[in-house]
Amino acid sequence: MRKEQMPFGMLFKKVKDNKYENMLTLRHELSDSLIFCDSLQREAQQRQAPDSSYEVPFQLIRDSAGIAGVSISKGSFRTFQHLIEDTPAIVAKKGFVRNTIDALFDAAERLHKQEVYHLCFAPSNILMRRSDNKPMLLFHGSNYRRMADYKLLYPDCDDYLAPELQDDAEPSAAADVYSLGKFMEYICRETGKSFEMAHVIKKATQTDPEKRYHSISEMRRSLNILAIIKKICIGLIIAAIAALIGWGIWSTYQSANQKMEYIPIKKEAEEDILAPTTSEEEEFGLFGGYTRPDSVSAEEFEKRQLEQKELDAKSEEIFRKYFTRDAERILSTLYSSETMSASEDKYMASTQKAMAELVRAQTEIAERAGLSETRAQLIASQIIEQITARKKTQQAMRHQTIIPTTPRNSDDNNTTPSTNLGGTGGATSGSAATTSGSSSTKSSNILRHNPLPSEERGMSTRERLQNQERRDMMNNKK
Repeated sequence: MRKEQMPFGMLFKKVKDNKYENMLTLRHELSDSLIFCDSLQREAQQRQAPDSSYEVPFQLIRDSAGIAGVSISKGSFRTFQHLIEDTPAIVAKKGFVRNTIDALFDAAERLHKQEVYHLCFAPSNILMRRSDNKPMLLFHGSNYRRMADYKLLYPDCDDYLAPELQDDAEPSAAADVYSLGKFMEYICRETGKSFEMAHVIKKATQTDPEKRYHSISEMRRSLNILAIIKKICIGLIIAAIAALIGWGIWSTYQSANQKMEYIPIKKEAEEDILAPTTSEEEEFGLFGGYTRPDSVSAEEFEKRQLEQKELDAKSEEIFRKYFTRDAERILSTLYSSETMSASEDKYMASTQKAMAELVRAQTEIAERAGLSETRAQLIASQIIEQITARKKTQQAMRHQTIIPTTPRNSDDNNTTPSTNLGGTGGATSGSAATTSGSSSTKSSNILRHNPLPSEERGMSTRERLQNQERRDMMNNKK
């Protein structure tokens, strides 16, 4: 059978008269002590007729050297520590923890009425009856107060002894309060500290005896009150949650059954701080095309107008920078030697492609810069005219032969019209302007090498250009 170590000795079972009998052999340090053996004899006499159902009756076992141990004839027992080690899940059984604590409270209160104190409620010093797991006590520490050191009685149980006992203080109810608090703390290691247990343990295990509970009954009452408060709080929380759920359901039901009456709201005209006018300046996206509402002061309006001008100027700067870059690239391709020397059909196709790219670049850059369409068209036309003029000059400088100026008809002295790239109409006008400018440049370059024949004097520039290109093609074929 398994042996269990208790503070006073070793607990085991022995077969006697074909029956198992619980035996406890005393430790040699105790069995050799005359003071302990005398105190044990007195407690054995008192235990012949135990006054409490929580006390274990025992009989002394003697040998030639004296008292060797005690015999516990009734029932089968094991220590509380052994019970937890063998079946740790028992602490989760409903009512087990609280029933065990209440039983120890009852035992301690009855002992205190007799001015007897157990002193050490260590798990290894509490016996549990196997039949119903009822806690029972064997030896009470205050009966051995004549011994100089309580540590000799309870080795390895220092945590469950009140601090004042280690200073040779007299046993008291406060010492049992402390030890019971430590026992409750041991149980909570397995189950976790509840609200009421944590509060009671904290106060019961104070180092100063005056700060602890003054009695076991006070300790029990505090535990019960805190448990009731906890239940009330939980009940209130559950009731509040249920009320909120019920209110939500009721509100949803009421909202579903309620007829909604919609009243039309008259929209009042809102004044725009920068209300645009229909002036010529607004038509071309120029500054100052705004009227001041009556609700805005002149200073505030002027300040906002200046801010708007700064934003518009920044947008124009960004648009000019990036559109000039793209226009330079597109027109350079159009005015290249390869394009200029191509056939009329190819040249016209290149011109239309270039104009489409310019329109696309204008639209994309204007959107990114936050510039109005009208203003973007105006600036793009200016940039294209400047680049076209520069390209014409560069084309003229490449020719080494310069011919004198000859009289021409009024339609020969055409200039590059303003290019408008906005929308469908803008693209068509810009394409015609660029085509006309390009054709004039190409015709001018050709005329510098070949004087005009008499039959072409009355022709327009486009007709002369087409004749010259046909002649060039015939020469190339030859």
